[in-house]
Amino acid sequence: MKPISLWLGSANMLALDRLSHPKDRQATMLEVQSPTALTAMMSAGAPIAKRPAYDSVMADKFVLRSSPALKSALRGLAQQHGRSMNAEAGSAVLASLAGRVRETAMRNILVGQLGKHNASRVLLQVERFNEVDRKPTKKTIVRLPEGVRWRVTCVVTQFSDRTGSAQSMHTWMINALVWWVNIHYEIDALLTASIAKAPEVAIMADSVPA
Repeated sequence: MKPISLWLGSANMLALDRLSHPKDRQATMLEVQSPTALTAMMSAGAPIAKRPAYDSVMADKFVLRSSPALKSALRGLAQQHGRSMNAEAGSAVLASLAGRVRETAMRNILVGQLGKHNASRVLLQVERFNEVDRKPTKKTIVRLPEGVRWRVTCVVTQFSDRTGSAQSMHTWMINALVWWVNIHYEIDALLTASIAKAPEVAIMADSVPA
């Protein structure tokens, strides 16, 4: 059998040695990455540092400068979805980080349900929200889930590197929120039209006779 120093590695052996010092234990557990080393350290009785519970007060914060109209539009969607405006904004940011796949798919499914001709007529009636010509007069603090601000920063940096065009995090956030408002306006209009056209689509599955 190999000596413990060989399969743990010198760096992890040094960390294991530090377990004899109580003040160093918690920091040591955070430093060690090797699963084998962690197992050995747990066997040695080292306490595992717990991740802090999510606290909205300590969450990533972003100061958003927007028009009152955008804030009002987000508040309206938040009321419709039964959640806070901050949660609505957070959902918009996460959706854009995920590639806007689910909302775009929902829109396209509803277009297929109505047919392209009928869907086009419905979408022509939808008033698109545009923040470009509006003056940002409101400052709103958006609290984002842990790590989301960093992910947005990475996306913005990658975009700038790829295109050679600088984009601020604030611009990215505004674009994500405006897209969110508009895609939900479209989905709501298409869904309303789909139900009007075929009311049976709104019947719950467990209510349909077998």
